[in-house]
Parts: sequence; structure tokens; C-alpha cells
Amino acid sequence: MEVYLARQPVFNRNMKVFGYQLNYKRNPSSFLAGIDDQQTKAKLVSDAFLAAKLDILTGSGKALIDFTEELLEQEIPLLLPRNTVIVEIPGDIKPTSILISKCEKIKKYGYTMALNGNVFQEEYIPLFPLADIIKIDISSIPINKQTMLIRGFQGKIKFLADKVDTWPDYEKAAHLGYHYFQGEFFYKPVLAKSERKSGLNPNLIKVINELNQEEPDYQLISDIIEQDASLSNQVIKMANSPISRPQQEIYSTKQALIRLGLNEIRRWIYVLVLDECRKNHINELITSSLVRARLMETLANDLGMRKRRFELFILGLFYSMEAIMKKPMQEILEEIPLSTEVKEALLGKENQLSRVLNWILAYEKGSFDELDRGGITLDKGEIVNLLIDSLEWVNSI
Repeated sequence: MEVYLARQPVFNRNMKVFGYQLNYKRNPSSFLAGIDDQQTKAKLVSDAFLAAKLDILTGSGKALIDFTEELLEQEIPLLLPRNTVIVEIPGDIKPTSILISKCEKIKKYGYTMALNGNVFQEEYIPLFPLADIIKIDISSIPINKQTMLIRGFQGKIKFLADKVDTWPDYEKAAHLGYHYFQGEFFYKPVLAKSERKSGLNPNLIKVINELNQEEPDYQLISDIIEQDASLSNQVIKMANSPISRPQQEIYSTKQALIRLGLNEIRRWIYVLVLDECRKNHINELITSSLVRARLMETLANDLGMRKRRFELFILGLFYSMEAIMKKPMQEILEEIPLSTEVKEALLGKENQLSRVLNWILAYEKGSFDELDRGGITLDKGEIVNLLIDSLEWVNSI
């Protein structure tokens, strides 16, 4: 069965990734229709939630999965690893005696349970004893009600703030006592005008400038890199990494550049620009940028844009640079040489590259209806496979 599947990070109070919300799109009316055999159900769940790939999708974190009433009544969560999966009970279902009984059974098997949605309605009270986590949409619930609930269950239940879309939202939720935070806030830049004009390694910028020449000079690039011991070590390390499939280890910068080739050098140098910004920043910003870059690059073939795959890679890589570098995108683009169309896309101008970026951003958010209307037609199973491949690539670098 084909599904869209995307992930969104959930952070703890220390801004470390607690886990990922796994959003999926499926047809509820036919999801389990006519299926009674346990083995068949197990295969279906494996296909739909990629149970075999949960370790790649979530790393060492948790997988938060919102199960429908039908899936809960079919005891589908029991087919997934209890140490990884957090079972979300959605707020749009009716807590019947059958549903409560099934949830009690799932809880008894050691699964973490999260109650999501209409927690202020009286009919949901029987589910409260099962909840380890209560998830609240902070954009739609009055603060006084949130405060009352958090204080009432202090020390008994942990609370997850959903729809945390700005840093003020995060600060407010943290002050109220929430333990976990989900939303787009961590992508948003907090601009700091007092910071130095550039924190980037000037040797990286010199290399990028040379790589943008019509005929880049290998010797000059090698000389620039060799002046910087840290940069030289990183380039040699890249050339010896499993991704480069080395037949024998090399030790010189020039050999490393020859092995990598111009296209790979370009890609890795831009990755190093991102890595330069890793200190004092949310690691997930770096990770999501790398995943997005790789995903956009690998999509190029399916979109008939093979010749533009490097531009798509750079666009995906640099989309979050405002948040990473804490400065306006216009200033960042003055420091880093990029093609005109990539710059325009990063500044919000619509073009062929930005249309792909916007489609990927909708996918990241789990806005699956936007994908179907986005003018890009892709096999649902293929995009999930590309996501897994991109995550594996990021984990290997």
C-alpha cells in the first residue's frame, strides 16, 4: 500500500531531539478493510509505518504515531517496537468501552501512551489514567486551561506543546511547564545584529570562489586548503569515507581532490560551510538541512532536472541558514557565492527551483494535501524511499 510519510522533530526542554512525529497519509476506509489474518496485518503495518526503518527515521529517539480508532481496535500498535513507539490516541475519536479496553491492553504491554486533542471534554476522562503524555495544541487552547491541566497533573503526566511555531511560543510553553515541544519554531531565525559580520572560514570562501570559475584550478584549490590544517584534514577524511568508496587510503589534499572530483568537491565544500555553523546551534537544524539537500538532489532525476541537481542540493542546504547563522539571508548571500536562481529562490522569488523547495517544505510539515496540489507528481512510495536513503546518507557523513 502506498502512503506519504514524513517526520517532524519533537524537542525536550534542553532543545535535544526527544523523537519524531511520524505523519502519514492513508485511506482510513480501506486501510484494514477485510483483513483478519495477523500476518497480513503485520505486513501492512510494516509497509505503512516502515517498522523495519524506524531506527533510521528516528535515530535513537522515539516515534510518535497517531493511530486511528480502527488501528487501535485492531491492536496494531502491538506489532511495533514498544521501546521506540509512542502510541498517540487522537482527539477526534469517541472513547467507547471497546476502545478504552484495547488501549488498556496496549498500555499493559508496556507502550507509552499519549493523549492528543480534546482532553477538556468529560468523555475523555477514562483515558487519563492511561496517558503518559498529554499533547496540547497551544494555538487553540486558552492559557488558563493549559495552566490548570499542567498543574493538576504535575509529576504524574508529561505535557507536549504542539503548534509551537515561533520562539515566543516556545518560551511561553516552557514557562507554563511543558516538557516537550513540536512545531516550526526551531526553523525561525533569531537575528543577532551584534554578531560579527562573518563567522565563516575565509579559506572556505576562497575555495568556493575558485570552484565557481569556468575552469577551476586544482592546484590553487589544493594550496588554499593546505594552508588550513583543519580544512585539509576534513577534505582528506571525506575522500577516505565509505561514501567515496576508496580502494586505498590517501593522505594528501591533492590526492583527495582528485579522488573526489569537481562535483563532489563542490558538494562537500558547501556541507563544510554548514558544518562551520554547527557550534552553539540546534543540531537538528543542521541535520534537517542536510536531509533536505540530499532529498532535493535525488529528486532531480524524477523531476527531469538532472542537470540542476547540484543547485537543488545547495538550495535545500541553505534554506535554514538564517536560523543557523542568525543573520538576514541577504547578508549571508553577500558572503557566499551562489547562482542567481538559487539566490532568488532563497530570497523568496518564485522560479523552477523554488517550486521544488516549496513542495519539499510541504512534505516536511506533513501537509500532504498541498503535495497533491503542488504540480509535482511523484510515487508516494518513492518519496518515502528517498527520505530513508537521504537519512542514511546523512548518518554516514
